[in-house]
Amino acid sequence: MTHLLAANNHEWRQLLAARDDPPAPGAPVGLIRWTLDETCRTKVTKTQLRGGPPDPIKGAVVAAAVAEATIRSRLAASTLKEWKTKCPEWKASDNDDLKVRAKQCELFMGPVDDGWATRCDMVIQYFEAAGKLQGPVGHQTGYTDSPEWKALEQSDDHHLNFVVYCAPWLSDEKKEEPLTKNKYYYNYAHKLYLENDPSQIVTMRDQIVGTKPPDKLTLALTVQDRDLPTGDRMKIPASITIHPIYLDIFEGRWLQAITPASELARATTITPEMTKGSVPISFFSDRLSAVMHHEIFHLRGLGNFKDKKGGVDSYDFRAILGNKDNRLPDFYMFLALQIELFTRNIAVQEDGLMVDMPPLPAAEEDPTTAREDIPTCRR
Repeated sequence: MTHLLAANNHEWRQLLAARDDPPAPGAPVGLIRWTLDETCRTKVTKTQLRGGPPDPIKGAVVAAAVAEATIRSRLAASTLKEWKTKCPEWKASDNDDLKVRAKQCELFMGPVDDGWATRCDMVIQYFEAAGKLQGPVGHQTGYTDSPEWKALEQSDDHHLNFVVYCAPWLSDEKKEEPLTKNKYYYNYAHKLYLENDPSQIVTMRDQIVGTKPPDKLTLALTVQDRDLPTGDRMKIPASITIHPIYLDIFEGRWLQAITPASELARATTITPEMTKGSVPISFFSDRLSAVMHHEIFHLRGLGNFKDKKGGVDSYDFRAILGNKDNRLPDFYMFLALQIELFTRNIAVQEDGLMVDMPPLPAAEEDPTTAREDIPTCRR
């Protein structure tokens, strides 16, 4: 068994070392920084969404989930670069075991044909950008109140950055919008009036406080300006809000730590039973790092991708398998999970089941053996 803080200690230290660095002059567009809102560092209850007592375990877990998504993106980018040359060779081979690997190349990326390398390059660029996320900014100096984050607020590129919330931050009552004089809920996190009523973020808040049943949960929600922001709006970061009921239900064992070290170890551990033959890959995709991996591909700096294709919601393994559309957040989330399993010699079948892959022939050297060893995100 391996877990993030042990197996990737060097990688984790690098992330920690970089996350409070000030923006470099002329930093490329797409270099995205993030931090945690107080709701991810305090206890949230139905009667007190903000200002609760400290909850350091939750903050560590959320930060670790974003770090996993970052590292998984790097693994996906590096593996796809290897696939660009290896997959055509595997497909052309007479060896049935190599053809199994070639089929993995085509599962989400489509046929290995003349357009294969071009499709790989497009996907690689987004994974590489996601692999450069830096945060949480100000982890030792106040997060959103830190001097480091305050400095970023002066940049016109700040809309490319994001804050992770673990509860909505809305007005209790509707407020009058100055221009139209209409009344809407106000989203303090994104400094805007919610003209779509009821919006998903309002529904999330109502489910927490108990005025609406939690029968269908939006696990997390990304909010940013619909159009490219101008003026002062360029200085307002996006927000990713995790539903606290989701955290309680799916990640509750993380928040009931005996000690931070032992709980984080269990939280990020991959166990043998997670990768046995009859477990569908979708089992992994509502784990926190996979949810965060999905959400970051909504961000403007990472594609600004939507969840709909042709006006139809395109979520989950079967939908992505069917359309293979690399403009969907779930495409990147599932492809990264599949690639990580591939590097562990586990193949994902078209029915979503996972099986052991045959070993490479002795003459073959698997280019992925030097990969970063990161935990699989269990669904």
